[in-house]
Amino acid sequence: MMRYVVFVIVLLITSPFGLAFGVPPLEKVDVRSTSLVNAFGSPLGNNINLNQAERGIQISAKITNNQDVDQGFVYIVQIKNEAGVIVSLGFFDLGGELTPGQSFSPALSWSTKTSGTYTAEIYVWDNLENQEALSEFKTIDIIVS
Repeated sequence: MMRYVVFVIVLLITSPFGLAFGVPPLEKVDVRSTSLVNAFGSPLGNNINLNQAERGIQISAKITNNQDVDQGFVYIVQIKNEAGVIVSLGFFDLGGELTPGQSFSPALSWSTKTSGTYTAEIYVWDNLENQEALSEFKTIDIIVS
């Protein structure tokens, strides 16, 4: 019996199926360096003046594939106002895949004509059909004055 259990464990670790189970679902993609940037990629900080917010800012993050297999993805940004109401929802779908260990820094534009405190929520999913999260979502607080 013990021999059978050891064989099954070794089989799961070394088979192609083992790769699929090797990385926990919410750690398939690493999301770091979330930031607000201008159209040229220069950091803005979290306090944005209204004039700049009206022209538009970019919500950016660096995503990295932590798996040993290619991974398709969609980058989603949802903006909520102080009351928690969604005021903007957008996504970036490259249609391609990240190779193992590859990093990419997508960004989505957002603008507002209203001062206040906002929260940007950043999600990375496998695609819009399956909606499988590849990482924990990240947030950025935005103060527009």
